[in-house]
Amino acid sequence: MSGSDHSDAHADITELDGSNGTRNSHSNSASDCEGFSFVGSPPNTIPHAIRSRMLTVALVNHNGRLGRAIYAALLPLVQHFRIALVVLHRPDSDISSIPPEVETRALDLDRGDLAHVRTAVQGIHVVISALPLQAISSQKILVEALTSHPTLLTFIPSDFAPPWQAETENDDDEDVHNDEDEDVPHRFYRPHHPQLQFLVAKERIAQMARARGVPLTIVRSGVFVHRFLGSRSWGIDVRANRMAVYDGAMSKEWPLTTIEYLAASLCQLLSHPSKLPNRTFTSIQFLPTGDDLARILSALHGRAPKLEAFTDAEYTRDLDRGSTRYSPPR
Repeated sequence: MSGSDHSDAHADITELDGSNGTRNSHSNSASDCEGFSFVGSPPNTIPHAIRSRMLTVALVNHNGRLGRAIYAALLPLVQHFRIALVVLHRPDSDISSIPPEVETRALDLDRGDLAHVRTAVQGIHVVISALPLQAISSQKILVEALTSHPTLLTFIPSDFAPPWQAETENDDDEDVHNDEDEDVPHRFYRPHHPQLQFLVAKERIAQMARARGVPLTIVRSGVFVHRFLGSRSWGIDVRANRMAVYDGAMSKEWPLTTIEYLAASLCQLLSHPSKLPNRTFTSIQFLPTGDDLARILSALHGRAPKLEAFTDAEYTRDLDRGSTRYSPPR
């Protein structure tokens, strides 16, 4: 399997400069951030004189699957005084396990109270949203609150997914942001089908932020490994030792990322906050081909997997029936 696996919360990510398409590699761990040193264990509360000089990061939805991983990755930065962390939580969330060095603020995006949201994000430099897909639209009021925000450096919306684009190069889809200067690797193609309209919800939030002048940092990833291997939607049935593949898919690379690796990537980005606004980054951990995946299944089961051809006609049929199997990058 191609790609690299970093188990020490130190990720390699690719920066895509939205202005000129320049690709830059960064390899800085969170320990490279400027911080403060203490003799013995750090205190449980951050002195105001120090906190006022620190990067203040807000995390929305700290207790979701992705949010928990991001929170766990950010916490050591707080404990070593690299950042100040504010957890923006639902009013009914259990926050009893959050340590005293982490500030908590109630945030109810469903209330539609703009003044309430503005108060919750007051004094924040970087806002990271880890909301799930079904709550993506609730970020609209958050974007409104961040418009003309006096301290905001950047907003990182809940976009963490492979880059999708129109199904063919000739398709012109106003819902998909295809910056010609962004050389995003391993794009996935999104057919025009009602069952897949959820894929444009994240992009609409980004479009709204751009229109309002909210500084934006898009972080994309590979397909999450737990979804790729835990669901048959991507054509891989690990238990049944079966693969459904398009013609030529065995030689194509599949970009994959664990949520822990993505969380480490976000921490790495925070070590360079001035470089974040209006840029796109990708965090890809593994790049196995279909042949690589077949070899892995063979090793697990002691025999080669059953390969099933999967055609465009079958893809459309499945969508019409309400189920989805996605294609590899073309």
